[in-house]
Amino acid sequence: MIGLVGLSMLIDLTSQRVPNILISIGLVVGLMLDIMEPSSISVMDSILGFTLGFALFLYPYSKSYLGAGDLKLIAMIGVYLGPFGTMATILYTSLFGGVCVLLYLVYVWIKNMNFPKNSIHVSSRTRLPYAGAIFLGVCLELLKPNLLLNAI
Repeated sequence: MIGLVGLSMLIDLTSQRVPNILISIGLVVGLMLDIMEPSSISVMDSILGFTLGFALFLYPYSKSYLGAGDLKLIAMIGVYLGPFGTMATILYTSLFGGVCVLLYLVYVWIKNMNFPKNSIHVSSRTRLPYAGAIFLGVCLELLKPNLLLNAI
């Protein structure tokens, strides 16, 4: 899963798209793992994680704050992490996304200070690739148990 999310991030950074083929592969593999490996999360938890990720990103998508690829990507992640892991990932993703937006606004502000005649206008249509924040949120959720154990 982390490989698919990482690849989605790289493609999103370069083309501002998350390919449906990556989402489809992730969904199929995730559900197959749940069926074939009883020690992982249950199929019901996968369905709940998928539904929760989709439902929580549906409103931002409907307001054009996120793209359809980001919506499908977080839903696919829910298949692997279940409802609780998906909630934590969305929380971490939101924090990383907020930091990315703040850094971008600081960048635009500094650029405007240096070049007032050629000022850069930030409109509500400015798009930032969000798959990077999703990738960081997933990484933090997956590494969280190891980070806690190392801190003790």
